[in-house]
Amino acid sequence: METEAMTSLLNSLSDIVNEVTSKLKGDILETPLCETLEELTRAGEAKQLQTVTELEQAKLLNLYSYILVTLQFTSQKLRGARIDNNSEIMQEIKKVKDFMDRVKTAEDGLTRKNNKERAMEEQSEKLIQKHINGQEPAVSNVHFQGNKMKPEGNHVRFDNSKTKETTPKKETESSSVKVEERLNKKNSKNKTQQKVSKPKSNRKRK
Repeated sequence: METEAMTSLLNSLSDIVNEVTSKLKGDILETPLCETLEELTRAGEAKQLQTVTELEQAKLLNLYSYILVTLQFTSQKLRGARIDNNSEIMQEIKKVKDFMDRVKTAEDGLTRKNNKERAMEEQSEKLIQKHINGQEPAVSNVHFQGNKMKPEGNHVRFDNSKTKETTPKKETESSSVKVEERLNKKNSKNKTQQKVSKPKSNRKRK
């Protein structure tokens, strides 16, 4: 029973392989791997490749290569071909593995570089915060108060009940002195005018 089941399974697998081989014949299996990769990159994936990085492009090409060599290896195995380390398919598998290792090395180096730059940025930020922590900025808000600063001369104080205006003492004293001088001059002029006018009135009476 087990032998019959295995035989039936192998026959079905053989039919599937023959069908796939007939469909792929002339497109992939008989075309060199490098030409197939060029066609794939020039076809509908061209726009997609333009939007990804070079590292992602290399990983995608390696994925295509791995799929192709795996299909070829599986096809040869199912057909009963003898495969050793010196066979052509094994050489292609080694090439794909070598390319995948190179991409992996480049990806690890790029990751380490990004992590190093990120660590340096965090260290610089911590150092800056440590130096300015608890200290006032070099430019205080007082420099940007503008019209809020106290005006020179008179200062008006606003209370709930009334408004008070204070002036410097020197200015009030000087203004009062000037007013007194003006009044004194005015009084002296009036007195002189009265003295001059009295004799004229007496002469007219005579």
